[in-house]
Amino acid sequence: MRLVRAISAGNNFDEYTNIFEIATADKVSVSPRLVHIASTQVTQASKENPSAWPAFNALLSYNSFLKAKKDKTYSQYQTSTANPPDLKGPVPNIMYQSAQNLYVGYTLRLDGVSWDRDVFKDATIVYDGGPVALKNVKFLNCRFVMGTSQASQDLAKRILSSDTVSFEHLTY
Repeated sequence: MRLVRAISAGNNFDEYTNIFEIATADKVSVSPRLVHIASTQVTQASKENPSAWPAFNALLSYNSFLKAKKDKTYSQYQTSTANPPDLKGPVPNIMYQSAQNLYVGYTLRLDGVSWDRDVFKDATIVYDGGPVALKNVKFLNCRFVMGTSQASQDLAKRILSSDTVSFEHLTY
């Protein structure tokens, strides 16, 4: 009901953020039709309005929760198979490569890494718009903290549109 009111009100981004954060935390499914309408509003607004970005991050996180819910192998992903790279500060290019690893419960920064067929489960995903390469990557029940750069927006759209994500941004 709250989502219907938020959609009717239009650009109430704080309400969208709150609704999607609660739905994710409480593991509540929301009508796909309403999510689609809200997603369209938030996606369009986030292109030009930075105040929409927290709602977009919450929408990404909710979308990742839904992907985990329908992924038949989700419960089989138990233990991380590698430690995540620890890159700090601005990253001028790809500095680390990860392939076919499982990362469970970590906070991971995507910038500066080439990720190939990796799975992120119950993780916090941070992306600031730096160089990154993703090939057939899964985000399952992840929380997103994405910057407002064009690269972040492009990656976010890719995450929303597919169960496995391929994306490349090689310049800062």
